[in-house]
Amino acid sequence: MKKYGRNLIPGSLPFKKVVVVSLLINLITIGITLVFQNNLPPEIPLFYGKPRGIEQLSQKTYLVIPPSIALAITIINIIFVHIISDKFLQKLLSGIILIISIMAAYSVYKTFSLVGNF
Repeated sequence: MKKYGRNLIPGSLPFKKVVVVSLLINLITIGITLVFQNNLPPEIPLFYGKPRGIEQLSQKTYLVIPPSIALAITIINIIFVHIISDKFLQKLLSGIILIISIMAAYSVYKTFSLVGNF
């Protein structure tokens, strides 16, 4: 039985750099979103799956939802990588972590570029 102590990302994790980059992308995206709240209008389009109009709008503080969900998925996938012993599935989960983080950061970027006042 391995002891990891307080280390969230142990050395046995495949693609350790990918996981670290993913965590950094999520944390930086959340930080940028919180810092630039004053450059956004009170309501922003966030829920693009809903019909056009008022249903798509949400408060500007909700823009931290995509990177927060990506961060949660990253942590959950790290836990799954420790449980699963198949190397292929470990590498697949590590790749999925990066893809989700990039997609969340891109959606925040697009929202900033559409409605931001820079």
